[in-house]
Amino acid sequence: MTDKGDNVAPPPSAQTVLRLVQGRPARRQYPRALPTLLQKINKRTTMHVEEQPRLISSFETSDIFKHPFIYVNFADRDDWTLSDKEQSNLRKYLERGGFL
Repeated sequence: MTDKGDNVAPPPSAQTVLRLVQGRPARRQYPRALPTLLQKINKRTTMHVEEQPRLISSFETSDIFKHPFIYVNFADRDDWTLSDKEQSNLRKYLERGGFL
């Protein structure tokens, strides 16, 4: 008799979503948007994501190239500005298939 779990593939490792939080906004808009999105992805798809995003403060970090998804709530600020390095990194990230 074989164990039913013999042919079951191990669960895929969870993807970590990065969340850009730049500066200090007057007030966060839609604070439940990302947590709700991550919960729905886990519930309704075969993809598994960590429900706690990893925070970054800038696109200058090379860590962005290690993660396929970055969440940015552009409604948080009226004055988004990106340095030349951030613009370059973000361009490379998106050209390589990253999702913003």
